[in-house]
Amino acid sequence: MIEISDEIRARNIDIAWAFAAGVKHVSDKMLNASALAGCKLIYFGVESGSREVMGKISAKAEFESTLRAFELTKKAGIAASALLMVGNPGESDKSIRKTIELLRIIKPYSLTVQILTVFPGNKTYEDLKLSGFINDEYWLSEFPGKYYTGEHSLRKLVEWALTLRCYTIDEPVRSCIVKVWAFLIIAENAFGVRLISSPFLRKIKRHFLDRFIFREKETKSFSLS
Repeated sequence: MIEISDEIRARNIDIAWAFAAGVKHVSDKMLNASALAGCKLIYFGVESGSREVMGKISAKAEFESTLRAFELTKKAGIAASALLMVGNPGESDKSIRKTIELLRIIKPYSLTVQILTVFPGNKTYEDLKLSGFINDEYWLSEFPGKYYTGEHSLRKLVEWALTLRCYTIDEPVRSCIVKVWAFLIIAENAFGVRLISSPFLRKIKRHFLDRFIFREKETKSFSLS
């Protein structure tokens, strides 16, 4: 990334750009070079705040590195975004709370929350093949990527994803918002009706939810709809 940044400056290219990086690969030298070259945002794969969940997906919990990466990135004048995953094997209300605790410390500029989709090429996929949840023949079909619903319902996974989006709100207000919004999302996908995507509800979301949930200047989020 340092070489890319140096090349951008050498060619006098005036652009705003972003990239994704692992939290353990951050250094002052890399961040300063990126900032001078016009980098405005870095996406970090935070995934989860639970050591148990991270261990089950063969990902070493790098929480100390996460804290350091977000601190140094903000210090360099670059926004830091968190990429999160819900629904990994072993996910629970407790692990979601641990992730919220981590988010409240690192305070990301933005959040991208995804529900675990089972794709080949990793330990989780191989484990789920052994359990019978999926097989290689699935990928010969026309079906899209498959959400992992072996431990929890899709509605529960959606609620968890929305809960992380609303991490700045305290209970019980957060739970009320999450349950209503999850119901609308599930209903829209199940029946093909325009609920959450209707102009009226989008206006409510824009003028109420976004301002209330993401009231902190450095905290934004992307729509799950």
